[in-house]
Amino acid sequence: NAAYAAKFSEAARHGARAVRGDTNKPRALFFVGSALLYRDGSPEDLDRACELLEKSLALDLDKWTLLNLGQAEALRGRVERGVELLERALELDPKWAHAHFLASGLYDKLPLDAKSAPKAGEHIKAAFREKSEYKKKYQEALKTSEMANRAAKLILEIIEKSENDQLTDRETERYADIMAKDPTILAMGGAIAGL
Repeated sequence: NAAYAAKFSEAARHGARAVRGDTNKPRALFFVGSALLYRDGSPEDLDRACELLEKSLALDLDKWTLLNLGQAEALRGRVERGVELLERALELDPKWAHAHFLASGLYDKLPLDAKSAPKAGEHIKAAFREKSEYKKKYQEALKTSEMANRAAKLILEIIEKSENDQLTDRETERYADIMAKDPTILAMGGAIAGL
């Protein structure tokens, strides 16, 4: 809403003055970049947010700067870069549930492959382990998850056929083959079962 955007604009203006002054420059750059990231999501704001957050990061390695820069990069369509930055933030704080949750969401936006599915599952489990309230958040996120929808479709197909005694030995082998070749389904099925 307009009032919300106006507050971020005001924060960005004050932060810009702080950046020009004799202050804690990395923090000032972080706050201005973050205000632009969360203001309205315009391409110009995201570009400027990334620029300022990169400058902050060059002066001070900080988990929050890595997290916000990762989100900004992902919003700019650079999801792989976003994942890389979130992984670096988690190296600094491996028990950070929020970063694990965001990382799982970014892995979901990558092409489904043998690397992204298990990593998404690892981050989901880590977020749950650190803070149980992420289970509810993840259940909401599953509604739009490409990986989850793909896994759920196959799992429901298997359940339906087995309940109707339509699952032949040959189909059982075919499904086992699909799951062995597609770790996405296996990882997401495991994550869903863990809920």
